[in-house]
Amino acid sequence: MLTIIWLGEFRIEVIETLAMLLNFLRSYEILSEVRPTNFHFNGKRFIRFHDASDCVWADILLSTGRLRMPANSTSEEAEVIRAIEPTLESLELDTQKRKTCKSRTNRAGQKCLGIGDERQACGGQIAKSN
Repeated sequence: MLTIIWLGEFRIEVIETLAMLLNFLRSYEILSEVRPTNFHFNGKRFIRFHDASDCVWADILLSTGRLRMPANSTSEEAEVIRAIEPTLESLELDTQKRKTCKSRTNRAGQKCLGIGDERQACGGQIAKSN
């Protein structure tokens, strides 16, 4: 006899099937895991999984709109990763740049003026706070 355990709206076996994808999402510090199948960025939903009787779906909210993809196999999970990885990398880079500017603001009373690369991380300038 097979025992099925439900975790909220998800069966444990489905969460185990999604382990690779869930671990990938957990590797991004910018994402908050609200539930084992629900991840937010800056307090807003980024990706959520739905366990339908016939399929597991990933609902992804991107700046271009909502994307729904199946996530039932390793190959489908890899497709989901390929769809979201560029966005996650970009969001993580922006977050790191903001942290750099914030730390520069806190150092020696300097104020950061913008976001960019290394020296340009502060708009190419660092101005003293008054």
